[in-house]
Amino acid sequence: MNYAILERDFIERTLALIDQYDDLTGAFEKEDKFDHTLFLNCLLGLIVVPHSAHYTFLPRDKQFSNWGLNKSRIHDPQVLDTRELVMKLRHSVAHFSFEVHGHVWIERIVFKNTDGTTIIDFEESEMKSFLKTLGQALLVNIDKYKYAIQSSNDSMI
Repeated sequence: MNYAILERDFIERTLALIDQYDDLTGAFEKEDKFDHTLFLNCLLGLIVVPHSAHYTFLPRDKQFSNWGLNKSRIHDPQVLDTRELVMKLRHSVAHFSFEVHGHVWIERIVFKNTDGTTIIDFEESEMKSFLKTLGQALLVNIDKYKYAIQSSNDSMI
C-alpha cells in the first residue's frame, strides 16, 4: 500500500506496528522479543519524520502524566510542557545525543542536549504510552493544521 500523505500515513502505520507487536510476538521467548528496539525505532520515527511545523501546534500540556510519563525524570529546567519536551527530544535524536541503559534489556533512555546536560531520563516502561499519545497528538495536528502549515511552507518558497 502506497503512502497517500507521507507524514500522516507513517504515523498511523507506526501506531499500528506498536499495537500489532504484542500479537505478532506472543509465542516468542522473552529473549527473542525486541520490543525495546521497536519502541526506540518508533520514537525516532515519530519525532523525526513529521515536519517540524507539526510540533509547533502540539499542546503545551504541563501534566506530563497525561502523556504516560509518571516515573521518567525531566532534568532540563527549560522543559515546562510536552511541546518543549518533544522539541528537545527531536534535537537530541537529530544530534544522536542519547544513551540507552540496562544490564540485559533497555531499562531507560537518557536524552541529552548538545551540551551534554540531561533533558529526560526516560523509563522504558513508559515508552509505549508516550509513543501512542504523541502519535495521536501529531495526527490531530496534521488534520487540524495542515493548511496553516502548507501555507507557511508555500510562503517560504
